[in-house]
Amino acid sequence: MGHGIDVDFFSPDENTLRGTAVLSAGRLSQTKRHDLVIRAAEHFPNDVRIVGGGPEKHNLEKLADQLSLSPRVHFIGPQTQECLREEYRRAGVFVHTSETGSLDKVVLEALAYGLPVITTAASLADLPVTIVSPTPSAIAAEVLANQQGDARALAAYVQEHHSLQKLIPAMLQLLMS
Repeated sequence: MGHGIDVDFFSPDENTLRGTAVLSAGRLSQTKRHDLVIRAAEHFPNDVRIVGGGPEKHNLEKLADQLSLSPRVHFIGPQTQECLREEYRRAGVFVHTSETGSLDKVVLEALAYGLPVITTAASLADLPVTIVSPTPSAIAAEVLANQQGDARALAAYVQEHHSLQKLIPAMLQLLMS
């Protein structure tokens, strides 16, 4: 059935100015590959904001220190939905580097805010995202080339294909049949 996104809550705010920060969110585990975002930061000037917690936090912080990126790589920790909403609204681009091959809900949430998404997951080719090779240089090149895109079109895609308003009736129909 897929994910259902509350598009009333997860929506762009035209009064919030988009920044240039690179946002990454999710569990801090090896399979989510946040290390790629940190390594990519060597090649662009943008701040990186990583939202989430998990067993890899210490290793990721150590990597940022080793690469002398600690002033620009910010580990935000786990956040409430309200705080995460503000992160999405203020970021310039969302980078998704998970190796799981599944559709992570954070990708749809970012799109619901009209935030351009760069991903290394070829399995997401049906979504309005930019797919790059899972290398720091490929990620960095796309961050540098990032065109803001049409925020309304990205948000409309999620409303049309992944909103709770569409998912709940489909689930009920499936249960009733």
